[in-house]
Amino acid sequence: MTMTPNRFKHLTEAYGADVARWPKAERADAAALMADEPTILREALSEANQLDEALDLWRPPEVRSALREAVVAAAPKRRRRTGWSGWLAPLGLGAGLAGACAAGVLFGAAGFTGVGQTQALDTDVITAATAGYDNAADIVGSGDAV
Repeated sequence: MTMTPNRFKHLTEAYGADVARWPKAERADAAALMADEPTILREALSEANQLDEALDLWRPPEVRSALREAVVAAAPKRRRRTGWSGWLAPLGLGAGLAGACAAGVLFGAAGFTGVGQTQALDTDVITAATAGYDNAADIVGSGDAV
């Protein structure tokens, strides 16, 4: 993939002037373009370098220890469950999940087929409607299809 000056400028805006910070797949093409057209790309690198230097000088503000201690003291404390509720709540959740799994297995083993029967009826009704019949019973063969 050959790099264009516009792509080079886009990468300097996204990753900065240091090509080592760029994605590895872009570095070789960027080096080739810089060797071919150094004067055109010098401006893009200069602008990106100024921004890089400004960002490198920025430091987060110091937080006073009194403020940090006040925030930690105001944080809600974790409550420990005691007595029956300490072990009964997780047990109830596990029992509920086990019951849901058992219901799924029972429905699957019972061969629940209500869904498949409805699909066959729907296909007959659609066929009747597209064939121009006024009543689906004409094509299905019984009056209870409608």
